[in-house]
Amino acid sequence: MKNVILLLLSVCGMLACTHTPKWELVWEDNFDGAEPDTTIWSRIPRGKPDWQNTQSFDNRCYEMRDGCLILKRSSIN
Repeated sequence: MKNVILLLLSVCGMLACTHTPKWELVWEDNFDGAEPDTTIWSRIPRGKPDWQNTQSFDNRCYEMRDGCLILKRSSIN
């Protein structure tokens, strides 16, 4: 009986691993330039809400490298 249960669990596991979700890309930015595209991206000033208390206009908070936008956490208060 244990062997049958183990076999069923193995088959279910294999079937779950073969399922390929159908993702659809709806937006992307490749950061091809030296700066982010300001028609898409903007800086937000630091504020009091949780989502805004890590924002900064400081240029040291981001870096463009090899087509990637690298965001850095600011220690500036």
